[in-house]
Amino acid sequence: MQRRPVTEAERDEVRRRHAVGETRNEIARALSRSASTVSRIASDKGLRFEGGHARTGSHHRAAA
Repeated sequence: MQRRPVTEAERDEVRRRHAVGETRNEIARALSRSASTVSRIASDKGLRFEGGHARTGSHHRAAA
């Protein structure tokens, strides 16, 4: 079974949904894609999902 190519529109949608705090699984369901595909797209764009929350790769924790 061949995978369907990821479109630029889907990449943009992952970025947009990540920016508003949607989880990887929420984005995957919305795009009818697997969670691993969403993770791969996010990684390509420098985005990460941690602990159920979306974060950018450059996010730093505030000092306690």
